[in-house]
Amino acid sequence: MLTLAIGLRVRSHDHFAFNFLRHLVTMGAYLSKPKTDIEIEIGGNANLTYCCASMQGWRLHQEDAHNTIPNFDEECSLFAVYDGHGGAEVAQYASQNFPNFLKKLPIWSEQEKDFKKAFEDAFIGFDDRLRQPEVMRALSEIAAENKRGQNVEDEEEEIDEEELDSEKPQLMQEARLPLREVLGKYGVDSKDFMNIVMNYANQQMRKKEGTVKAEDADAPGPSGSAAGSSTRPTKRAGSPPPSNAKVEANGSASAHQENEEPKNESADKEADEAEKEEEDEESEDEDEEAEDGEDKSENGPGPSRAPLLNVDRFLRDVSGDSDSDEDYDEETDEAEAEEFIGAPIPGGGEIPGDDSGATACVVAVYKDKLVIANAGDSRAVLCRKKEAVDLSLDHKPEDDIERRRIYAAGGTISGDGRVNGGLNLSRALGDHFYKKNISIPLKDQMISALPDVKIETLTEDDTFLVVACDGIWNSMSSQQVINFVKERLDNGGELRFICEEICRHCLAEDTEGDGTGCDNITFMIVKLNTPYIAPPEDEEYAEKTAVEEKTPVEAEEAAVEAEEAAVEQE
Repeated sequence: MLTLAIGLRVRSHDHFAFNFLRHLVTMGAYLSKPKTDIEIEIGGNANLTYCCASMQGWRLHQEDAHNTIPNFDEECSLFAVYDGHGGAEVAQYASQNFPNFLKKLPIWSEQEKDFKKAFEDAFIGFDDRLRQPEVMRALSEIAAENKRGQNVEDEEEEIDEEELDSEKPQLMQEARLPLREVLGKYGVDSKDFMNIVMNYANQQMRKKEGTVKAEDADAPGPSGSAAGSSTRPTKRAGSPPPSNAKVEANGSASAHQENEEPKNESADKEADEAEKEEEDEESEDEDEEAEDGEDKSENGPGPSRAPLLNVDRFLRDVSGDSDSDEDYDEETDEAEAEEFIGAPIPGGGEIPGDDSGATACVVAVYKDKLVIANAGDSRAVLCRKKEAVDLSLDHKPEDDIERRRIYAAGGTISGDGRVNGGLNLSRALGDHFYKKNISIPLKDQMISALPDVKIETLTEDDTFLVVACDGIWNSMSSQQVINFVKERLDNGGELRFICEEICRHCLAEDTEGDGTGCDNITFMIVKLNTPYIAPPEDEEYAEKTAVEEKTPVEAEEAAVEAEEAAVEQE
């Protein structure tokens, strides 16, 4: 709906806008109806019982993955949530391979483990593995398989003609609305819109040239690191000279920068006038932000934020009528529209592991302690008595330690908290397009896989822990989740039904808000000091199954015997 509604406003011969819509779809588009089927896993061992629930929700694809391994080794159970972005392949590959990667590390087999070093080595080593050719091929195969599965699912899905008819008036109405309103309705904030535009534009430059040049950028960046950069390619009036660093195609940096193009005085004059007009409008936006008292440069080097771009002007250009409407060719439009609908979307995982990644929140459960390793914004929380104890911290670009690392690596942070105008988190597995600065180690890249590691000693007051992706935490606080689960456990609620209920509780009724409740959801409860008891087989189901497996003659004989037995009882 978002694509079609905006597409009606853009002439198909405007190739940048037309192709840009492909990219926009992945940034805020949702299903017309949420997928509310919930996958449940239940298990445990002599020391604990767990339940994990996963729901796709409004998202076009399920990109979460997880691990529930009650017998990881003789002393330890392992639980993990991987929240994928840009594709599910990194999350799925981590789920399939990270536990064994961790277990095979020499340090993990030591009697007295250095847990911090073990998990740091595991996360960074596994992240390095993701960029190896054989693993990138495996990621590509996973991505291709996911795409094939989605295509089959789309073909099998029945089309509700009545629903399509009912959406036509809405579609036509949206086609007449201001573009800002249409974007907002589908979860794309117009304040973020230009970051998305620049993200797409930079990806196209990279695809065409094999590199992203930083010659005229306001802030320097590492080789290949400017995907989604929200910096403007023109220089501000009165700004200091550009950096002497020049990023070349091979990722090396030369110590000079030259302008080799001949000057065109007339063109320069027009550009200066246009730039001055844009700067006047930008200064108004910056003044408004200054009133809010936000200064992101106090505690770290680098720019406080990426320069603002003129959203209103772009929206007017896209939604307004064009002088070239007279040249509009309906047949050409229909042909390009067909290509548009079926074309791959840039930024949606073009290079698996490079343009896609995943958070990782891993919890090792021992009898006397918990060891938590986290990179990203998934979260683990412990219930101690009735209080929530956060076992991990969300990693966001605006946090002081994250901001310092991002700037040191040559990155930028946009006003809405996105690294180079792209990711709104600062640590993850994969995302190697943000990890191209060859002068610094992998753990110090602007997006880092280095985990925070915490060891929490268990007490008799600790009853359960939860691990979940941000599809939960964007809707509820840690304490709210603990209250939700504890109240139901105290009333005899089963883990399965509690997990299902919280998934539905966090699901938004529609997609017209700010995106809260529209994400994939993965949620697990680990009940401590509670031996797992396998549920008894359903006698009624077993009896029914036994009857179904009989031959017709055997079934008839069994029915006669049952009737005779009933008569005897009477």
